[in-house]
Amino acid sequence: MLSWNNEDIKYHIDDVLAMDGSEVLMGGKPLKNHSIPAKYGSYEPTAIRVPLKHFRAKKKRDILTTELFGPFTIVVEYGNNDLDFVLETINSLPHHLTAACVSNDVLFNDKVLGNTVNGT
Repeated sequence: MLSWNNEDIKYHIDDVLAMDGSEVLMGGKPLKNHSIPAKYGSYEPTAIRVPLKHFRAKKKRDILTTELFGPFTIVVEYGNNDLDFVLETINSLPHHLTAACVSNDVLFNDKVLGNTVNGT
């Protein structure tokens, strides 16, 4: 990653993991045996599962929606009753970066894609 070094990435991962119920699904560690200069980030592709409840607090939502511009993602599970909150959260993000909707349910896809400014 050109804009984040390993120290910054580790702080960000630690901030996310400090939220109760969060867990590393994959990665989360610096690469080994490489020649990438220290000023650049060199972390394994990382996915962290975070409970949806943490998106309700602005400070936590700001942490969870920080873009590292690298192989890092937040995974969130939600139920049918949470969809309106999820759509509201997605639409509140300032940069409207791409989000994806993957489902075999045509009505679900229509609701998500018809109610967000992001999307593929």
